[in-house]
Amino acid sequence: DDDDDDEIPTINEIISNQGMSEAFRNLARDLDVLEPKDPEIDIFKEHLQDDAPQIISARKSLAATFVNAFVNCGFGSDKHMCAETKDASNWIYKNKDHGMMAAVASVGMIMLWDEEAANSVDRYLDTSDPYIRAGAFLAIGVSCSGMRNDAELGYALLQEPASEEGNRTLQERIAAVFGLGLAYAGQAKEEIYHTLSSVIATDPPPPKELSCISMLALGLVFCGTCHDDITSLILTDLMDCESKDLDDPMYILAALGLGLLFLQRMEECETTLLAVEALENEKFSQTLKITIIACAYAGSGNVLKVQEFLDVAGRHYDEGKKEGEEEEKEEVVEKLNTSKKDYVTEEEKKQDVVEEI
Repeated sequence: DDDDDDEIPTINEIISNQGMSEAFRNLARDLDVLEPKDPEIDIFKEHLQDDAPQIISARKSLAATFVNAFVNCGFGSDKHMCAETKDASNWIYKNKDHGMMAAVASVGMIMLWDEEAANSVDRYLDTSDPYIRAGAFLAIGVSCSGMRNDAELGYALLQEPASEEGNRTLQERIAAVFGLGLAYAGQAKEEIYHTLSSVIATDPPPPKELSCISMLALGLVFCGTCHDDITSLILTDLMDCESKDLDDPMYILAALGLGLLFLQRMEECETTLLAVEALENEKFSQTLKITIIACAYAGSGNVLKVQEFLDVAGRHYDEGKKEGEEEEKEEVVEKLNTSKKDYVTEEEKKQDVVEEI
């Protein structure tokens, strides 16, 4: 029994992925791939293209930022963002606005599963640029994704900017909210529910970008739980929206958030599907129903649902528009026929006049 008690901390550490970063880097070291890679030299190989023009643009820098994050993911170091030199600042300012946010957020991917990631992005939290601060919040969420620790670092750093309305820009709040969703995905922490529900259920309502991202984050954190309060919160918010507003693509994120709550729960989504039919926007209502069903039966191999999806794939929800186009075509054809008859009548009159002469 004493031996079993000694093993419990080790088991908990494995389950919580606290040693994931160290194990991953040890594997990379054994495979001799731990050396940081430079996107332009090791991936794009621009130095081999002598005739290629050296173009410097924000779009190219953004592409290199994403490549840099992926090729150095989890290794804890790179040649741009994590270097303790001026290179990091120079690289950030090669981008613009959201590109700067992505550059700082890439630190979270490079430091994936590493508890020291917060120290790497700490210097960006005090900057005056809101996009850089937003990127730092995203980096914290990404780095904490898939792991648990007693310090609750992600919640401690992201809860305040997610809830704070006066001193934070919209970009910062969105980044902090989504960071919470990534950091606690699948953990069903009630603290996250209280934080994000207060963001959604405010008077006046928050911007749709913030509320939709909050719903998606709740879906990530409480995926597969069928959480009644969150389901009611999302449905109420959607029903309070104007019908035309639901055509905005941002609400697709809200639909996905609601669908994730029923991930692999199959028949347990039936009551919610009935409630969705009350939405006035039929197109969005159908999209929401399909999303919920797809999540609820994910991985089930349910043949009946597959057949339903194939049937839906063969339909077109813009039939009304097509009918209108058909009517327009008929009107054009009718006008052409009328013009042709008038022309023939004029020709007959001319022929009659010629015959009389």
